[in-house]
Amino acid sequence: MQTLKLHLLLLIIIFTTFSTSHARPIPIHDVNFIQKTCKNTQNPSFCVSTLQSDKRSINVTTVDALAGISLGITVSAAESTLSTINDLAEKSPGTPLEEDLHVCAQLYSNAIDDLHDAIDQLNSKEYDAAATTADQAGDAPDSCEAVFTDGVKSPVTDRDKRVKDLCGLSVDLLDLLSS
Repeated sequence: MQTLKLHLLLLIIIFTTFSTSHARPIPIHDVNFIQKTCKNTQNPSFCVSTLQSDKRSINVTTVDALAGISLGITVSAAESTLSTINDLAEKSPGTPLEEDLHVCAQLYSNAIDDLHDAIDQLNSKEYDAAATTADQAGDAPDSCEAVFTDGVKSPVTDRDKRVKDLCGLSVDLLDLLSS
């Protein structure tokens, strides 16, 4: 019985020593960083909800990183909108709607290229250029909406608004880096 107690005590000591010597310190991040940063944007609640929806923002501590995440979210939304536009065009052959959607597809294709350029500019720390380029990409949704005339209603209005808002958020964050 004495030997069993001694072995148990020895195991506890070894386990405690091993576990504490290999434990990693837990980094302490500013849990309010996103909220503090978003207060400086034109639409703080949209900024917070957008950035918190992306798991990459959990441990972010720089505006530069938040701007990159925002641009990534914007690219995804623009690509999804382009895909929807192309799908709708395929379902409307020979109609005025198809023609309008093809124009929108070209606008979005250009906007996606601009957004990729803005990411490259951000990575090169060219914040003013990145903001200008992201702002140009934000023209695509409005231009797409303006294409629909003669009683043809845009089937992508909600998506256009989302991409426009995301471009605006990206520009706001990039502007924070240049100020």
